[in-house]
Amino acid sequence: MKYTQNFHLKLAALGFEFSYDHKNDEENPDLYYEVWKKGIIEVTIEHSPGRIIQANITDHEDIDVSNMKELKLIDKILNKNS
Repeated sequence: MKYTQNFHLKLAALGFEFSYDHKNDEENPDLYYEVWKKGIIEVTIEHSPGRIIQANITDHEDIDVSNMKELKLIDKILNKNS
């Protein structure tokens, strides 16, 4: 998916909730990302060192989501009871 700094607002609008973030770690000082969850879907927004948005199903492999429309459809299918 296309990275934007306000992507977390789009996730919140879909009902995703902030789970945790990782930044300013002594071991990996340049690594900064945040994780948002809804039902069994997790979305990771990596701010640095890259600018990547990655979606996965909890405890499974990453899923290929190329845009917000696809994320909405996957959310509707997988989280229909959430």
